[in-house]
Parts: sequence; C-alpha cells; structure tokens
Amino acid sequence: MKTDKTTSWDDRYSQEAYVYGEEANVFLQEKISLLETIDDVLCIAEGEGRNAVFLAEANKTVTAWDYSNEGLKKARKLAEKKQVTIKTEQVDLAHVEWEANQWDAVVNIHGHFNPQDRQRILQGVQRTIKLQGYYISEVYSTDQLRFKTGGPKNIAMLYDPIELLELFKGWRIIHFFVGETVRNEGAMHHGAGHVIQMIFQKI
Repeated sequence: MKTDKTTSWDDRYSQEAYVYGEEANVFLQEKISLLETIDDVLCIAEGEGRNAVFLAEANKTVTAWDYSNEGLKKARKLAEKKQVTIKTEQVDLAHVEWEANQWDAVVNIHGHFNPQDRQRILQGVQRTIKLQGYYISEVYSTDQLRFKTGGPKNIAMLYDPIELLELFKGWRIIHFFVGETVRNEGAMHHGAGHVIQMIFQKI
C-alpha cells in the first residue's frame, strides 16, 4: 500500500522529463577520483538514477535505493540509455534493516529526511559502510530557505553542519564545505543555493 510520501514522489517522477536532470551532481563528478579503488556503491534516496548511472559509467557496481517506483523505473531507463547496469531496489530508508559492513561507499545527494528518521538513517549508513569506506554527500543546509532554489520548504528537513559533524565524530574528514554554490539540475535545483558537502572515511 502506498503512503502519501510515495505517492507524492511517484507523481513528481511520473513526467517524462528528468526533474533533476540526467547528469550527475557536480560535486560527485568532481570527487570521483577518490573512488578509484572501491567497487560496491550504494546510492540512497537516488530518485531517477542520475548519480547511480554516473558511478556505473565509472565502472562501479552500483545499487540505487529509493521509495518511489516511478523514480526507479526512470533510473533503469537512464541506465539503458547510457548502456550501463545498475541494481535498483524500492526501499523506505526509515524502516530498512542496515546490514553491517556491506558497502565500500554510500552516496547521498540531496536526500532529505524527516527529523524523526534522519538520525536512524545516518546511523544505519555508518553501520553499513565497510572499514576505510566513504560517506559522500551534498545536501542543503538550513540556510537554503532564503535562496528558494530547491530542496525542502520545511527547515526541519534541512541539515545543520554541526549536527553532521557530531554524528560522524571519529570518522576521518576528507572534505567538508558549507556555503553557497550554483546548481542547475533539471527544473528542481536551479540557481545559487546553500549546501553542505562532505566526504567522511570510516576508520
């Protein structure tokens, strides 16, 4: 049975156009060289698959999780168009059981979650990444509301950089940036915005 959450995202992704575009997030593209030595990558809240397909083009074994079946259909369609293979799974991140030490890297590009679910999800992410593996993410900060160029309208679903640093305390910080950047990703992310970029390594 579909929830209001899945119905909303299915409605968004049911249009022919890729609402966040077909190209991977720029930050992920810029940092792909860090992933040269890894293979198994999980993309969470992956939607229409642009980042998963990009990673598959870089010869990674990629699994895409999202709770929108319409988004995952488009992810498979994009992979076919780009002539790569990705695995897709319809998953509600708020309730998934995270297997320990399963992935070389977890990628979260603009996956924003209800505050009651966010800590559990990110703790699950920490659990499932292998030792020496990476968490790679770009999300909107709480300052994004004043830009109005994408992301949730509810400040509770945006990220506080201090909260993230506390949650990943003990991990090696490879990259951490908080500030303005420009994103032109389809119709949904367009113009200057305020992001948090992070690459943490499990040690």
